[in-house]
Amino acid sequence: AQSHISNSVAQLEFTNLRATQIPPIHCSSVAQYILFNKAVSFANGNTVTVQLANANGSFDSAVVIGITQSYMQGSDSILVSMHSTLASGDYKMRLIASNPADTGRVETIRLLAPPIPPVISSEVGNQFCEGQSITLNSSSANQYAWSNGATTQSITLNAGGTYSVSATDEFGCMGVSEPFTVQSVSAPDSSVTKNAVSLCNGGTVQLAATTGAIYSWNTGENTQLIEVNQTDDYNVTITNTTGCAS
Repeated sequence: AQSHISNSVAQLEFTNLRATQIPPIHCSSVAQYILFNKAVSFANGNTVTVQLANANGSFDSAVVIGITQSYMQGSDSILVSMHSTLASGDYKMRLIASNPADTGRVETIRLLAPPIPPVISSEVGNQFCEGQSITLNSSSANQYAWSNGATTQSITLNAGGTYSVSATDEFGCMGVSEPFTVQSVSAPDSSVTKNAVSLCNGGTVQLAATTGAIYSWNTGENTQLIEVNQTDDYNVTITNTTGCAS
């Protein structure tokens, strides 16, 4: 009996250019370096480019995320950054030398997109009463930098204006909020007018408060206009739509 043994030989790709350390790339605001080695010296002026394959793993429409001049034999590094149009995930990458032309082997690199920009919120909207304060809150992050210099997640303000916050995640990547404008609102005028200067026996006098949103008379009534039929001191608290009272 005869047995047939077949040998399969893997074809090894030879290249003088090879990445030796590939850190994950977190965002364009954080510098990351890929370390690579050149087995031989290249011609003076040689450039090394880092290419990313597309989502299908093809380099036909590769994205360049780093380029540097490097020609002497030995180790070197190249600065790479997150491309703004790329989503998070694992991508195929390779190094390309220009002179002479050489292509490094395909490696895998992990990209992490920049964080979602923080969102500013306030429990009372964007208006507050003059003489009081308003608190603005940022969505969660590792570090905060407000446009007024504060570094806490929440800030308390007693002046109107436009504010924004930069939030940094655990990788050092930064997102910037949309501007948030707050307005200080004055309390309404609380004057009262009457349709008569004196009260006749058995008669009435109409008292009218200036315009507001909510009225609270010391008589217990809550309308803008009231009628009284006896001599007394009358007063009203007027509240506007912001909640400011006078």
